[in-house]
Amino acid sequence: METRFSGVRQFPAYQVSEQSFDEWRQRPTVYLDTSVPSYLTSKLSADVTTANRQLATREWWREHRERFGLLVSVRVLQEVAAGDIVYAERRVRALSGIKILDIPDACHSLAQSILKIAHLPAKASVDAEHIAIAAIYDIRFLLTWNFKHMANARTRQKVVRACELSGFRSPNICTPEDLMRIFANERPHP
Repeated sequence: METRFSGVRQFPAYQVSEQSFDEWRQRPTVYLDTSVPSYLTSKLSADVTTANRQLATREWWREHRERFGLLVSVRVLQEVAAGDIVYAERRVRALSGIKILDIPDACHSLAQSILKIAHLPAKASVDAEHIAIAAIYDIRFLLTWNFKHMANARTRQKVVRACELSGFRSPNICTPEDLMRIFANERPHP
Protein backbone atom coordinates (compact mmCIF):
# COMPACT_ATOMS: atom_id res chain seq x y z
CA MET A 1 0.00 0.00 0.00
CA GLU A 2 1.40 3.39 -0.98
CA THR A 3 1.43 5.86 1.87
CA ARG A 4 1.96 9.54 2.33
CA PHE A 5 4.03 10.68 5.26
CA SER A 6 2.68 13.77 6.93
CA GLY A 7 2.51 15.60 10.20
CA VAL A 8 6.15 16.67 10.19
CA ARG A 9 5.33 20.39 10.16
CA GLN A 10 3.39 19.97 13.40
CA PHE A 11 6.44 18.53 15.17
CA PRO A 12 9.50 20.72 14.55
CA ALA A 13 11.85 18.54 16.65
CA TYR A 14 10.86 15.52 14.59
CA GLN A 15 12.96 14.29 11.65
CA VAL A 16 11.66 11.62 9.27
CA SER A 17 13.98 8.90 7.98
CA GLU A 18 14.99 9.24 4.33
CA GLN A 19 14.37 5.54 3.65
CA SER A 20 11.43 4.75 1.41
CA PHE A 21 8.44 2.83 2.72
CA ASP A 22 9.43 -0.15 0.53
CA GLU A 23 12.92 -0.20 2.08
CA TRP A 24 11.25 -0.07 5.50
CA ARG A 25 9.18 -3.14 4.66
CA GLN A 26 12.30 -5.27 4.08
CA ARG A 27 12.37 -5.76 7.84
CA PRO A 28 9.44 -6.86 10.04
CA THR A 29 7.31 -3.76 10.56
CA VAL A 30 6.35 -2.50 14.01
CA TYR A 31 3.76 0.16 14.81
CA LEU A 32 4.54 1.84 18.12
CA ASP A 33 1.59 2.94 20.18
CA THR A 34 1.98 5.83 22.60
CA SER A 35 2.80 3.67 25.63
CA VAL A 36 6.17 2.63 24.16
CA PRO A 37 7.77 6.10 23.92
CA SER A 38 6.11 6.94 27.25
CA TYR A 39 7.74 4.00 29.03
CA LEU A 40 10.99 4.65 27.17
CA THR A 41 11.43 8.26 28.25
CA SER A 42 9.70 8.55 31.62
CA LYS A 43 11.39 8.67 34.99
CA LEU A 44 11.86 5.17 36.42
CA SER A 45 8.76 4.32 38.44
CA ALA A 46 8.77 3.32 42.11
CA ASP A 47 6.20 0.65 41.19
CA VAL A 48 8.12 -2.58 40.50
CA THR A 49 5.87 -3.78 37.66
CA THR A 50 5.97 -0.45 35.86
CA ALA A 51 9.74 -0.12 36.40
CA ASN A 52 10.31 -3.59 34.94
CA ARG A 53 8.26 -2.64 31.88
CA GLN A 54 10.22 0.58 31.50
CA LEU A 55 13.51 -1.33 31.69
CA ALA A 56 12.29 -3.91 29.16
CA THR A 57 11.27 -1.09 26.82
CA ARG A 58 14.69 0.53 27.14
CA GLU A 59 16.41 -2.80 26.49
CA TRP A 60 14.29 -3.46 23.39
CA TRP A 61 14.89 0.08 22.13
CA ARG A 62 18.64 -0.07 22.72
CA GLU A 63 19.34 -3.62 21.51
CA HIS A 64 16.55 -4.73 19.18
CA ARG A 65 14.75 -1.87 17.43
CA GLU A 66 17.19 -1.78 14.51
CA ARG A 67 15.85 -5.18 13.41
CA PHE A 68 12.50 -3.63 12.59
CA GLY A 69 10.92 -1.04 10.34
CA LEU A 70 9.39 1.26 12.96
CA LEU A 71 6.26 3.27 12.21
CA VAL A 72 4.01 5.65 14.09
CA SER A 73 0.89 7.50 13.06
CA VAL A 74 0.12 11.17 13.22
CA ARG A 75 -2.15 10.24 16.17
CA VAL A 76 0.82 8.82 18.13
CA LEU A 77 2.77 12.02 17.54
CA GLN A 78 -0.17 14.09 18.74
CA GLU A 79 -0.43 11.98 21.90
CA VAL A 80 3.28 12.01 22.73
CA ALA A 81 3.45 15.78 22.19
CA ALA A 82 0.77 16.36 24.85
CA GLY A 83 1.32 16.75 28.58
CA ASP A 84 4.34 17.92 30.52
CA ILE A 85 6.51 19.85 28.08
CA VAL A 86 9.83 18.31 29.21
CA TYR A 87 8.60 14.74 28.87
CA ALA A 88 6.63 15.54 25.70
CA GLU A 89 9.83 16.82 24.09
CA ARG A 90 11.67 13.64 25.16
CA ARG A 91 8.96 11.45 23.68
CA VAL A 92 8.86 13.33 20.38
CA ARG A 93 12.66 13.31 20.15
CA ALA A 94 12.78 9.56 20.85
CA LEU A 95 10.57 8.97 17.83
CA SER A 96 12.67 11.14 15.53
CA GLY A 97 13.52 9.32 12.33
CA ILE A 98 10.55 6.97 12.46
CA LYS A 99 8.15 6.93 9.52
CA ILE A 100 4.83 8.71 10.07
CA LEU A 101 1.64 7.14 8.72
CA ASP A 102 -1.39 9.20 7.81
CA ILE A 103 -4.70 8.14 9.27
CA PRO A 104 -6.36 6.36 6.33
CA ASP A 105 -9.97 6.95 5.36
CA ALA A 106 -10.97 3.39 6.33
CA CYS A 107 -9.63 3.85 9.86
CA HIS A 108 -12.79 5.16 11.50
CA SER A 109 -14.95 2.34 10.16
CA LEU A 110 -12.49 -0.38 11.16
CA ALA A 111 -11.95 1.20 14.60
CA GLN A 112 -15.71 1.20 15.17
CA SER A 113 -15.87 -2.46 14.16
CA ILE A 114 -13.04 -3.30 16.56
CA LEU A 115 -14.80 -1.48 19.41
CA LYS A 116 -18.04 -3.33 18.73
CA ILE A 117 -16.69 -6.85 18.15
CA ALA A 118 -14.08 -6.68 20.93
CA HIS A 119 -16.67 -5.20 23.33
CA LEU A 120 -14.39 -2.27 24.14
CA PRO A 121 -15.74 0.87 25.81
CA ALA A 122 -16.01 4.13 23.85
CA LYS A 123 -13.06 5.52 25.83
CA ALA A 124 -10.89 2.92 24.01
CA SER A 125 -11.59 4.52 20.63
CA VAL A 126 -8.01 5.81 20.25
CA ASP A 127 -6.70 2.34 21.09
CA ALA A 128 -8.98 0.86 18.42
CA GLU A 129 -7.72 3.54 16.03
CA HIS A 130 -4.10 2.47 16.61
CA ILE A 131 -5.05 -1.14 15.86
CA ALA A 132 -7.00 -0.09 12.76
CA ILE A 133 -4.10 1.97 11.40
CA ALA A 134 -1.69 -0.94 11.88
CA ALA A 135 -4.14 -3.35 10.21
CA ILE A 136 -4.89 -1.10 7.25
CA TYR A 137 -1.19 -0.56 6.55
CA ASP A 138 -0.55 -4.30 7.05
CA ILE A 139 1.95 -3.71 9.85
CA ARG A 140 3.18 -7.01 11.28
CA PHE A 141 3.41 -6.01 14.96
CA LEU A 142 1.72 -3.42 17.15
CA LEU A 143 3.94 -2.77 20.16
CA THR A 144 2.15 -1.63 23.33
CA TRP A 145 1.98 -1.83 27.10
CA ASN A 146 -1.80 -1.37 27.05
CA PHE A 147 -3.07 -4.61 28.55
CA LYS A 148 -6.57 -3.33 29.27
CA HIS A 149 -7.64 -2.70 25.67
CA MET A 150 -4.97 -4.26 23.46
CA ALA A 151 -2.32 -6.70 24.70
CA ASN A 152 -4.49 -9.35 26.31
CA ALA A 153 -5.51 -12.70 24.86
CA ARG A 154 -9.25 -12.11 24.99
CA THR A 155 -9.12 -8.78 23.20
CA ARG A 156 -6.55 -10.01 20.66
CA GLN A 157 -8.84 -12.81 19.46
CA LYS A 158 -11.72 -10.41 18.97
CA VAL A 159 -9.50 -7.85 17.23
CA VAL A 160 -8.31 -10.51 14.79
CA ARG A 161 -11.96 -11.36 14.03
CA ALA A 162 -12.94 -7.70 13.56
CA CYS A 163 -10.03 -7.10 11.20
CA GLU A 164 -10.72 -10.24 9.17
CA LEU A 165 -14.43 -9.41 8.86
CA SER A 166 -13.40 -6.04 7.43
CA GLY A 167 -10.93 -7.58 4.99
CA PHE A 168 -7.70 -6.78 6.86
CA ARG A 169 -5.06 -8.81 8.66
CA SER A 170 -4.68 -7.91 12.32
CA PRO A 171 -1.26 -6.90 13.57
CA ASN A 172 0.30 -9.17 16.17
CA ILE A 173 -0.32 -7.10 19.31
CA CYS A 174 2.53 -7.56 21.76
CA THR A 175 4.78 -5.94 24.35
CA PRO A 176 8.50 -5.24 23.93
CA GLU A 177 9.16 -8.31 26.12
CA ASP A 178 7.02 -10.46 23.80
CA LEU A 179 8.81 -9.16 20.72
CA MET A 180 12.24 -9.87 22.25
CA ARG A 181 11.11 -13.46 22.93
CA ILE A 182 9.69 -13.89 19.41
CA PHE A 183 12.98 -12.83 17.82
CA ALA A 184 15.33 -14.22 20.50
CA ASN A 185 16.98 -16.70 18.15
CA GLU A 186 17.21 -14.44 15.11
CA ARG A 187 20.36 -12.62 14.24
CA PRO A 188 20.19 -8.82 14.30
CA HIS A 189 19.51 -7.01 11.03
CA PRO A 190 22.81 -5.80 9.52
